[in-house]
Amino acid sequence: MKLTWAAVMACCLTLATIAGAQTIPNTPRAMGMGNAVIGVADDAGAWSQNPAGLGALHVATKDGNSWGHDIVVGFGEINPGNDDLAINWSGWNPTTTIGLGAGYNGLGHTETFGAGFGMSYNKTMFSWGVDVMRIKNDSHSDTALDLGAMYRFIRPGKPSTRLGLKISDIGDSTDAGPQVGLGVSWTAAENLMVAVDVADISGKSAHGPFINAGAEYRLGKTNEWSARGGLFDAGDGHKLTLGVGLVLPKVRLDLGYMNTDSSSWMVGAGFDF
Repeated sequence: MKLTWAAVMACCLTLATIAGAQTIPNTPRAMGMGNAVIGVADDAGAWSQNPAGLGALHVATKDGNSWGHDIVVGFGEINPGNDDLAINWSGWNPTTTIGLGAGYNGLGHTETFGAGFGMSYNKTMFSWGVDVMRIKNDSHSDTALDLGAMYRFIRPGKPSTRLGLKISDIGDSTDAGPQVGLGVSWTAAENLMVAVDVADISGKSAHGPFINAGAEYRLGKTNEWSARGGLFDAGDGHKLTLGVGLVLPKVRLDLGYMNTDSSSWMVGAGFDF
């Protein structure tokens, strides 16, 4: 265990020393946590955040089904005058430890849609995944292939600590790849999860590398409330992000806010089925 925590702290210190346009958050939860998702990737947005998360999704199965599903529908405003829509789904089979996901994200001036696949290696704590995305903006369209990996350190009685790796656009279809990203998430205190990402470590994009950080604190009698905060690296400085979530019997409600010049925000609803 001491070696595990030494590895986690060394990774965090390394990430924190790297300062840094990157991927826009694709769910309200991700926005509220500063888009620090490479080491998290545990909900409907996992397929594109880090497809390796699909191999360890742990979405509950219902009514005797072999698959558990999670879907998040988000609506918001990234740029003034643009109504932005994001729909993301991820599913997981606990018997085979295989996960699938897909989504459409019309956020800002960019549209992306695609699908992902992930699985654990021989049902161990290591998982891997791949996704393919079609990226369209005002000037051109590209198809990018991403790879992901994740390792979970098991802690008795506590959520696992996750180390994630994502290699974006491995074929360099956007002329800014491949981009390597690292992420870590861990439970720093009871009900408090902390996550740190570094995207584009190799500096392939115009302003990389980027460092994002976020936290999520669960509270309430049944941990039904979540309070979130983070810092999103916009390339010209870090933007404060805030968020809140509420788990109801049949739906999750989330709100994310980013302190950009145009005050970006996103509200969404999530469903398990």
